[in-house]
Amino acid sequence: MRKQDEPVYKQLSESVNCFEEEVKILVGITHQENRHTFISQIVESLRRVKYFQHIRDTKMSETQTTYSENFDPLKAATYYFQSGNLDEAFWLVFLATHFGKNKRTGWKLARDIYWALGEGYSWNWQIVSQNPQLITEWLTINYNNLKNDGVARYFGNHRKYETLKPGANRSTSKVIESYINWIGETRSHEVFLNSFKANDRKLLFREIYNSMSSVVSFARTGKFDYLTTLSNLSIAPIIPDSAYLIGSTGPLKGARLLFEGSVQSSTSPAKLEISTNKLDEYLNVGMQVLEDSLCNWQKSPREFIPFRG
Repeated sequence: MRKQDEPVYKQLSESVNCFEEEVKILVGITHQENRHTFISQIVESLRRVKYFQHIRDTKMSETQTTYSENFDPLKAATYYFQSGNLDEAFWLVFLATHFGKNKRTGWKLARDIYWALGEGYSWNWQIVSQNPQLITEWLTINYNNLKNDGVARYFGNHRKYETLKPGANRSTSKVIESYINWIGETRSHEVFLNSFKANDRKLLFREIYNSMSSVVSFARTGKFDYLTTLSNLSIAPIIPDSAYLIGSTGPLKGARLLFEGSVQSSTSPAKLEISTNKLDEYLNVGMQVLEDSLCNWQKSPREFIPFRG
């Protein structure tokens, strides 16, 4: 563990102890190895969130939006948000979530599609939202080139079941078209945000999350990742109100292991969400961090392994 993380680790350990004294024993971490690993995963998750916040707080230059090997859609989104272009900021976060950052090839897939393989223009929100058929035709024409041009570019781990294949049920073309329809006829993300009734950041998160089911291939993980990224970059005034265990796999297993001592526990996700929310009242790390920590911890409960990608 990094020396600078030791105070955070110590504070988290004290908070876990306090929770157990005042609420309930966390059965899954009664063994010291499990306890150390779980808390270490929280520290690791906090570091990832701080990275997003570092991007948010950095003044971005226009060079972040250009076609290059270093193109990062999240930094580009931040630049556009700082410049007052809310639509392009949302759009780039959506593309970043859809394509994901691959451990081996980074953002190459997102970059090469957003920048039309370096043909001198980008598939920006203004163009795509007004005529999605254009990018559908481009993806169809360039599908074989994207697959067979010798350049390695892959979807990220959370999006490994996605496909560029034209006509497939969850092809990128269909995902983009459904996203545009979700935003609405005005094609304005600001108008879209203002259409929701909630004036509380957590309630607004839930309202938007529930409305996003119409976006193709954006099930529980896609919705959660997209909205928490918007939250971390402060592009949207939202905060996750729960770990959204219903419909999850890894986080639900982690919660069952933590609170019940077994991933095979039959305790309902709804009941576990209550326990998870209560735990965060003591940890005060936020629901994204807790969700991420539970997911990664259950993969290796006794030995800390940093999971990325």
